[in-house]
Amino acid sequence: MIKVLQKTFDVLEYAANSPHPVLPGETAEALGLPQPTAARILRDLAELGYLEQPGPRKGYRLGPVPYHLAGGRLYDDEFLRFVTAAVKECARSIGQSVLFAVRRRGCRYILCHCNFNPRFYIDTARIRFRDLYATGSGRILLAFTPEAELGELIGELGLPSASVWPEAAAGREQLLRCLGRIRTAREVEIPRSGCGNFHVYARPVFRRRAFAGTVAANWNVDTDGNTSETYKRTISELAARLSEPPRLVTG
Repeated sequence: MIKVLQKTFDVLEYAANSPHPVLPGETAEALGLPQPTAARILRDLAELGYLEQPGPRKGYRLGPVPYHLAGGRLYDDEFLRFVTAAVKECARSIGQSVLFAVRRRGCRYILCHCNFNPRFYIDTARIRFRDLYATGSGRILLAFTPEAELGELIGELGLPSASVWPEAAAGREQLLRCLGRIRTAREVEIPRSGCGNFHVYARPVFRRRAFAGTVAANWNVDTDGNTSETYKRTISELAARLSEPPRLVTG
C-alpha cells in the first residue's frame, strides 16, 4: 500500500476509535507520526468530510461522509433518525423534495433527502456539494456560520458571481448584509433556482438553542401562489419540529 494512504487510514481509524475528539499532538504520538504530518492529514480528512472539527482549536471526530457510507448508522445517530423520519413524512405530505443539510468548512452536506415529485431527478448518491452561494440551504448555512469562522470562509470561497447571487455579488459588505438579512428573517426563498425549473424555500434548524443545520424544499415554478404558501408553512413547521427535542414515548 502507498505509505501516504496507510498513514491516512491509520489517522482515520484512530479518530473513529477514540472516545473523544482527537488532537494532532496525541494522534502523532499514538501513531508514531511527525506532528505536522498528523495535523495535515486531519485537516485533509476534515476538508473531505471524513472527519469534522466542532470548533477552532478543538479536536477531530468522525464527519458526515462515514455516516453516509455506513447507511446512516454512525453520524449523530439518534438525531438523524429523528430528522430522517420527519423529513420523509414532510416530503410525502406535500409531494415534493425535502432535505436536511449541514455545513462542514466550504461544503454543504445533505444528510437526508426525500423526493415525492416525479418531475424531479434527485441524485442521492452524492452528499457533498460546493454550492453554498447557489442554493437556499447553502445560504442558510452560511448565514448562521459563527462570525469568527465566517470571514475565513468567505476568503476561501470568494464572492458569489452575479449570475449565482446578484444581490450579494457587489462586494464583501453587500454579501455580509445579505447574510445578516437571512439571519434576521430566518428563511431563504428563491422563486426560480439557477437551473430555472423549481422554487426553493429553506429554514434553519436549532438544537439545544445552537444552529444545527437547515431544511429546504423544492417545488415546480408553475405552482400557484396559495399552494406555495402552504408548502412554506409546512417547511416552517418542520424546522420548528426538528428544533424541539424528540418526545420520549412510553407505553
